[in-house]
Amino acid sequence: MYPAAVDDIELYDQILRLNAAAVQARHFEVAYHLLAAALHAAEASSDLLRIDQVVRLADQQGSALESVADHPMSASNAKKRGNNAMYESLVATARAKFAYLETRRLLDQHRSNQRREASALSDREPREAIRTRAMRRS
Repeated sequence: MYPAAVDDIELYDQILRLNAAAVQARHFEVAYHLLAAALHAAEASSDLLRIDQVVRLADQQGSALESVADHPMSASNAKKRGNNAMYESLVATARAKFAYLETRRLLDQHRSNQRREASALSDREPREAIRTRAMRRS
């Protein structure tokens, strides 16, 4: 997804360092967007462990945000506006991306196994046909 010169894992790690600094400074809006960016970097490399880490961090940071009285991004303020809390939405998005990538990985594995089995059968088929013909002749 990115130019070849950019390593998705290094990008992810850099983004998370910035995210940690933003959380420490209690800049939750900045931290949220950095965490969403980290999710994109993890998805670009199909890294399920890092996507799972984003889920955990979003959940933790959302909880930390809720400890700030009347923060504009809080779940209660989001509900007043008729919205879902942003961190809760990020958790749901990350879980959906995890499920999609895991399903894709399992399907790819299944298809690969089917191709291997089909190839093994086609390799055996001529030998079995020869054996069958030889048995008929005897």
